[in-house]
Amino acid sequence: PASVSQAINPVSIIILGSLFGMFSKFRKKDATAIFAFGLFTISICFFILYTGCLNANDGKVNYLYLIAAISIMGLGELCVAPLVQEQAILLSPKNAKGALMGMMILSLAFSNLIGMAVSNSMLV
Repeated sequence: PASVSQAINPVSIIILGSLFGMFSKFRKKDATAIFAFGLFTISICFFILYTGCLNANDGKVNYLYLIAAISIMGLGELCVAPLVQEQAILLSPKNAKGALMGMMILSLAFSNLIGMAVSNSMLV
């Protein structure tokens, strides 16, 4: 069901986030490597989805492809999102830090809105 599919990302973030926090020691010099690892895991996610499409039988894809792809995308988000937020705070002037963080969160909301519009236009 759709409710189970929507719960994959939050559950994977909670599980992978706690594991990621236990096993990683974030240092400033590792930020580039962590960002690159995050982008790499997101690209792996799309490769898994592509593989699932290739292995579709009669238009039906195994549900494990979706679970694996969303979980790995969650790991990529855990690597990329904190670094982007940190850079937004570090690079903004002192009197505009709150406004720029608000604009960053607002841009995420607009990207979700655009994604919804695109997905509605591609309904079959």
